[in-house]
Amino acid sequence: SVVFFSTVWPEHSSSAAGVRTSKLIELFQRCPLAQHRADGQARVSYVCSARPNPFATELEAQGVRTFHVLPNREQEMARILRSLQPTVCVFDRFTAEEMFSWQVKATCPAALRVLDTQDLHFLRAHRQQGMKEGWDMDSLMESVPPL
Repeated sequence: SVVFFSTVWPEHSSSAAGVRTSKLIELFQRCPLAQHRADGQARVSYVCSARPNPFATELEAQGVRTFHVLPNREQEMARILRSLQPTVCVFDRFTAEEMFSWQVKATCPAALRVLDTQDLHFLRAHRQQGMKEGWDMDSLMESVPPL
């Protein structure tokens, strides 16, 4: 199964990050890595530290299991992770990775942990500048902005 971790519910109608996360969820719902249910549907879950809202309800309507978990709730998170047995864990921002990845590593050490860098604006700006200067794709992907 695939589990997303976030501090917000994805708002596909109000932010580019929400659109990206929603599209990633749709992708994983079709992905063989996540197809574990008898009906062939992907098992995708979403763990969020924010209170459930209408966007959480939309996820559930799309077949995504949702969990509201506050940071540092070790026993609750371990119980959820043991029940889901994820093969892939996606952290939508570095803050979600800081909050939850240590618990994923402790409970599901074989799970692939992915940090989505959608909100690293400094990297986006650096690559945009490279595009304006005519860098080739390899140079763009390998380039690291000065800190």
